Amino acid sequence: MEEHVLATPIGAVRYRVENGRLSDLSFTTDAAPSRPKDPIGKLLAAYFAGDLKALRRIPVLLRGTPFLAAVWRELRRLRPGKTLSYKELARRVGRPTAVRAVARANACNKIALVVPCHRVIGSDGKLVGYSYGVERKAWLLRHEGATSFTPPPGP
Repeated sequence: MEEHVLATPIGAVRYRVENGRLSDLSFTTDAAPSRPKDPIGKLLAAYFAGDLKALRRIPVLLRGTPFLAAVWRELRRLRPGKTLSYKELARRVGRPTAVRAVARANACNKIALVVPCHRVIGSDGKLVGYSYGVERKAWLLRHEGATSFTPPPGP
């Protein structure tokens, strides 16, 4: 297993690679970033530089129950700049009444950003439920060109 830290416009990202696949990714404040030399790091850097399709080219290692994996696979199908509600995501995975379980699946996502849980918003268009803060979620959505959400209140 390899561990790397990448500087991004919204903070350092720590990620782990196992057998060439991304197994973990999170924002961090406790590590010094370096220039990406590995293929996954280069794709992450490309995403932040504007290549929004780069995230889809990252091979991932999904660990979870069949339900969790179904939610995460559906999230990976969602294109940059598009959003959907937790309710719609539950419907898409064939469990229309499992809105809370879908929200929990997002919270259990160990590959945030690449499994793009930031693209899931409340039914009312508000930004809710992002482990790394709604400000980061709003930045990511703006970066991807999304317009169908209500940004958090400004300072």
